[in-house]
Amino acid sequence: MQINKKILSSLVTTLLIVSILTLPAPYVEATKDIDLIDLLSPDEGPIGVSVTVNGTTDKKINEYPVKIYWSGSTTEPTPKTTEYGYDYGVPEDLGWTLLAEVESPADPTVSNYTYEVAVTVPHVAEEDTYYIVAWQDEDNDTKLDDGEWDCAGFKVVEGIYPSSGSVGDEVVVGGWATPGGLVLVYWDYVKDENKLGETYAKGDGSFSITITIPEAPYESSTHYIIVKDETGPLFSKAFTIVPKITLDPSTTLPGKTVTVDGTG
Repeated sequence: MQINKKILSSLVTTLLIVSILTLPAPYVEATKDIDLIDLLSPDEGPIGVSVTVNGTTDKKINEYPVKIYWSGSTTEPTPKTTEYGYDYGVPEDLGWTLLAEVESPADPTVSNYTYEVAVTVPHVAEEDTYYIVAWQDEDNDTKLDDGEWDCAGFKVVEGIYPSSGSVGDEVVVGGWATPGGLVLVYWDYVKDENKLGETYAKGDGSFSITITIPEAPYESSTHYIIVKDETGPLFSKAFTIVPKITLDPSTTLPGKTVTVDGTG
């Protein structure tokens, strides 16, 4: 039985086309929008510190919200998309943790395309630079496309933030200790009356605690926040006391009484 050459040729061509169409599209890196994160402040600090993220978007924020993620990676993210326009990356599938969602601009009277949001640095197992990611889904397809994302590095270190302030100010203390162990924080000297607070380290050894700068008769502007666990001292960081004066009332007429209160 002879097979018509034209039919055979047509069949082979059809099979080749079907095979090509069913091949997975090659993955390529999705490009960044370098303005989506303009600034991290601070860009270094301990676990638990509040970081302000500022950026500029391509589309109105109240119509296309900005999502801020913690990548959890010490290498710069390279989310993959495909050359032929499908199988785009989904942030949650990339292992990113959502820190905040910005649904309105920082000041709509100035611009509908700028945002500012505060996020908290989560617990990590070791000191290193990790990446904060911003994403604006500009076509509402729930996929991370070219030009929709940006990232900036944040260095997580053991220590305190801020390193200066006034009596009554809050300070974040974070680092790594014996996993599950008790962590104690002291002011200047390791004795009971100088203890500022205590917490327990997590399973990976990371810890974070917020303490308040105490009132005391200060002979010097520089003091030390001392951190220890059951194994001994972990670290000690200098803290500078900044004098603070408050006036009550802050405005008045000549001849009126003003109460002055100060610390430091």
